[in-house]
This record gives sequence, C-alpha cells and structure tokens, in this order.
Amino acid sequence: MNDGMFLFKSFADTLRQMNDKDRLEAMDAIITYGVYGENPKLADGSIASMFFTMAKPVIDANNKQRSSGSKGGTNESSKHPSTNPASTLPKNSEATLQESSKHPSTNPASDNIYDKDKDIDKDKDKDKDKDKDKDKDKDKDKDKDIKKSVGVARTRFTPPTVDQVAGYCHERGNNVDANRFVDFYASK
Repeated sequence: MNDGMFLFKSFADTLRQMNDKDRLEAMDAIITYGVYGENPKLADGSIASMFFTMAKPVIDANNKQRSSGSKGGTNESSKHPSTNPASTLPKNSEATLQESSKHPSTNPASDNIYDKDKDIDKDKDKDKDKDKDKDKDKDKDKDKDIKKSVGVARTRFTPPTVDQVAGYCHERGNNVDANRFVDFYASK
C-alpha cells in the first residue's frame, strides 16, 4: 500500500474525454492499483480496461522509483530504467501502446518528467558528438595542408616591377599606365 500516487496530465486529459461511467471506472481502477496495489476487475475490451492497461506501466515505474528513494537511493536495477513502457505490458497490449504514442495527449509516459530529461540529455549528447566530429574533420584538413607545405619553402611576396606590369597590361590589351600602377600600390 502506498500513501499516494502520481496522476499525470495525460491521464487527466484522457479521463476528461470519457463519459461519466467510464471515467469513474477508470479512475477507480488506477487508484485501486496505484494506492492499494490491487489489480482491478475490469471487463475485457472496456474503455476503463484499455486505459488501465496503458497507465499500469507508468504507475509501476513511479512506485518503484518512490520505493527506491525511500531507501536512501536507487537500487542497481532502477539506475537505468527502461524507457520503453511496452516492455512491462502484456504482449497483446503493445499495439494499444503504439497507437497511443501517436497521440501525445493520450500517452501517459509523455508527461513523465524523467523521460523528457533523458531525451533532452540524449539530444545534447548527439549535438556534442556532431560538433566533435566536425572539429576532428577540420583538424584533419589542417593537418593535410600542413603536411603538403612541409618541405616547401615559401617565398616572400615581392611586388612586380614596372616592366612586368607593362608586359602584363600589353598581353591583356588594356591601357593601364604601368608606372602609375606600381606607384599607387607602393604607396600603400
């Protein structure tokens, strides 16, 4: 028996969409299971039964987490809980869970703060890995450039002479005064 249980927003949103009879039956089922640990007696195929089937793994995970915390920490098996609620469902319930995951408002696990934090951390880690890969590629390119230039003596730039500029301008067929050109760039 527990002192209480979590009621996620997605549970409440789904319950609000039910008629009064089904809502009462579903609420009674999750409270009976979540607080008293008793499996409710529900008709197969009823809306309350389907809702309870989806909510049960979330309730189990929260009860396990709460019991681990009351012992002063987490036990080894709960340090890396499964992020796949289907692993705790009966085999015939997996299709129902997959269908509910398409609609975030009816997916009880979508409101679990701990799962969202794990997803955010995973995304950050992926971004860091991508950045590291990019940096490695840049470093490799720099190393290639350095290797190419090793052993090749670079010469210092020397400005062209008036005769060289005049020859180049004559080749191109433009009317540039070579003396003026050289004087202009030498003044800078």
